[in-house]
Amino acid sequence: MRWILPFLLCIGLATANELAKERIWTGTNGKTFRGLYLRTLPEGDKVEIVSTQGRLYVIAIANLSGPDQKLLADPGEDPGPPRPATPPAGDPSLFREMPPLNRELISKAPNKEDGFKWDNSVLQAIGSFLYWWDLSEVVAIPRRGDAEKKCDWAADKLKRKISPRNTKLAGSEQLMEGLAGYFESELAEVATYAFHLVVNPTQERIAAHTEAGDACFIKISNDGWGIWFAVIDVQGDVVRVAYNGEILMLKRSEGEESNRYLSTQGERFKIPTAGLDEPLLWNPYKDYWEASETERGQKREAFKYAVLEIMNKDDVPSHWSGDELIFRLYPSDPMVVCRPYPFADPEKTGPPPTDPAFGPQPDKEK
Repeated sequence: MRWILPFLLCIGLATANELAKERIWTGTNGKTFRGLYLRTLPEGDKVEIVSTQGRLYVIAIANLSGPDQKLLADPGEDPGPPRPATPPAGDPSLFREMPPLNRELISKAPNKEDGFKWDNSVLQAIGSFLYWWDLSEVVAIPRRGDAEKKCDWAADKLKRKISPRNTKLAGSEQLMEGLAGYFESELAEVATYAFHLVVNPTQERIAAHTEAGDACFIKISNDGWGIWFAVIDVQGDVVRVAYNGEILMLKRSEGEESNRYLSTQGERFKIPTAGLDEPLLWNPYKDYWEASETERGQKREAFKYAVLEIMNKDDVPSHWSGDELIFRLYPSDPMVVCRPYPFADPEKTGPPPTDPAFGPQPDKEK
């Protein structure tokens, strides 16, 4: 169906109305998708809309929202509200300053029988930071009881967005959706959040986000399996991560050129953003593919995967051995950073403040 997209672009050039533009369509059930109008069927009660992935939908007009129906009846104007291209800027005075924090406490979340510590689970990585934020009085887990009960309760909330049976292979988008959903459903009057993605996470880039209260996640893999780690900090050529109540030391060395980074030209990341109904889209490879051949050659030299070898082998689960103690961190697997913004006054809330050094910019390409 991909042949439809160029055809629709031609329609857009020839038709001077809002129906020729890509837009967000909304159903009466509240679900939305982005697509381009193709035509109204002869019977007059259905329309054909093609998604940006090239899939053709035949939709009953009665199943579309009121503004969409009005647009189809009068295509001269789009009655839908304008959507912001960037998140609204928050007032820095709304938020508490971050207290001094001991990041080694990230590793002290309860053991695997007590909620979060499930082997190879992204919930373990998220839970380490939720527990640490609670313990450090940054953002409390909104539940009475001891650490184990709090962690069990928070894990149940996260499971609604991140299914336990899929967490071994969870992607960065699933991690962010789960954590954003937790903030929005459980912490709306306590704190807000912002995400940042770091592509090609070098030692320096990881170190820049392992200070203060940032939650930092890396996904590493070997030939057999992969895992999310909660990053504590960087010490020289060693990345320290939390796992199963231990601090694991991953010594970094340089691997070979990573073609995986260069082969994902069209990939987009969806980033949940406080204050927006829809996630922002970000294409981290745009600058590379828009560069000249000479510039690409120069940039390609930096696109090598990192080899991370576990140094303190006595602190890993007993079933890990041999090659399972050596992982790869690919430039195409972005490091996910989540920054909490606790409110100073629960009666005064708002979106996070704008920080030019934090958070990806939306990809304005269609």
